[in-house]
Amino acid sequence: MTTNAPFTVGKLSAATANGAVATTFARYRRANASTQAITNATPTKVQFPTVVEADSNVVPSGTSNIDWTLNRAGLWTIDLTLTYAPNATGIRYAWIELSTAERIASHNGHGISAAGLGNAVNLSVTCRFAVGVVLAVYAYQTSGGSLNVAPEVGTSPTVIAFTWHGL
Repeated sequence: MTTNAPFTVGKLSAATANGAVATTFARYRRANASTQAITNATPTKVQFPTVVEADSNVVPSGTSNIDWTLNRAGLWTIDLTLTYAPNATGIRYAWIELSTAERIASHNGHGISAAGLGNAVNLSVTCRFAVGVVLAVYAYQTSGGSLNVAPEVGTSPTVIAFTWHGL
């Protein structure tokens, strides 16, 4: 058994040249009591004001953490769950976009009308990034009116997580 296991519980790691394990994992979510209104048919950057786990290799910026700079080159996985308030009309979209306006992942879902349930749009992407890449999450919906991105509806929180897998 080696002391430099390739994975640690809950985090992906990579061994460094001197044998130490370097880990990068960061997660952000909507605050428990806050929502963010998404105007009908208007792309809107999603805010993630609450830090769940921070790491110096994922630096948030902008009002309520709407942009992230990746300070480590390599292979990254970005996982997103974006939960909209219940509404049966229209479609819900979410995507991750680089500062160059290039979408690297997107997903859509239909409205759900069940009382007390929202509809979560989930996506995950694994890409190789250079140091200094800036990205953001966008929400877009077509309910006919303003619709909230919820902090948590049922068991679906609005959360983004970044995991570095190595070079």
